[in-house]
Amino acid sequence: MTEQPTDPQHHHALDPKRELSALQVFVQIFGGLIGVGLLIWALSVVFSDENREQLDRALNAPLHLTLSLVGLSALSIVLNGLMFWVVARPIRRLDPLSVIGVNAIATFLSVLPAKLGLAIRGLVHNRRDGMTLRDVIAWLAAMSALGIAALLPIGVVSKWRLEVDLVWFVLALGGVALTHAIGVGLGKLAARGALAGALAVMSLGSYRIVQHPGPVASHAVLRVADLGLLAVRFLIAALVLQMVLPFEQAVLLGAMYFFFGVLAPAGTLGAREAAVAEIGVALGLDRAPVYTAVLFVAAIELATSFVLALVASIWIRPDQLLRAQRKAATEGAAASPV
Repeated sequence: MTEQPTDPQHHHALDPKRELSALQVFVQIFGGLIGVGLLIWALSVVFSDENREQLDRALNAPLHLTLSLVGLSALSIVLNGLMFWVVARPIRRLDPLSVIGVNAIATFLSVLPAKLGLAIRGLVHNRRDGMTLRDVIAWLAAMSALGIAALLPIGVVSKWRLEVDLVWFVLALGGVALTHAIGVGLGKLAARGALAGALAVMSLGSYRIVQHPGPVASHAVLRVADLGLLAVRFLIAALVLQMVLPFEQAVLLGAMYFFFGVLAPAGTLGAREAAVAEIGVALGLDRAPVYTAVLFVAAIELATSFVLALVASIWIRPDQLLRAQRKAATEGAAASPV
């Protein structure tokens, strides 16, 4: 099979050495400020006088429940790392432990603006594992496309049903299977169909990955498993706070946590938590308890990802890669003719 060449302009657009435009900087700063404002608002709700009892329960959570949340948060980071690993397999065989470690670092950095987690992920695998920029772009584009393939049916069904019942499960899970199957079909068309050239360029090279049913199906299974873990994490948080949270609402909160985590344009900090909590309010939950539950889940996830990212950084040393990147860029600029 002859692969279609990707548009070099796309490579330039995603090159980590390219400077951000003024508009992009403004969007990231503005989005970050909105996230901080939403976080402050969420904290004001949690620390309000009428929520004192719930706050005390969160601060004095039973050790076994806190450790359960830590363990499930760590397992979620592992599952997401495995998603990246399995999706990369058609173009590059990576060390799964390395991919999981990089994912821990990227997860911790995802709360910050400027997509630092994404940049570090691409840089590490480019510099440490020798993945070409072309392969990194195709890989990340495939993960984004498959994330949307899971996000779209779950989001649409959740907005329509606002309750988790048999119909929700059939439509949501069936929708995830359908969108992933469509992705495989489009990948095959991009590889050798009548519109191969146009589709290959539009896919940023991700067709090289998504045309393979095995990695795509594995991603779908791992993604659904991760969404299940999210639901359980919300159920545990509700147990800590002694609030009534039906299973179907926990599933919806977990789905929305994933939904807004993917969509956050300038880091997840604040924006995801406020959005998910307001979804809970729309479902009929009391505002202060549901804000407390969402922030409790997010805080445990942040602390867990920090510890795992710290361990991974000692092993992977992204700081050395960043210094090497800056040195290469400086030398390249000095060698360039004026």
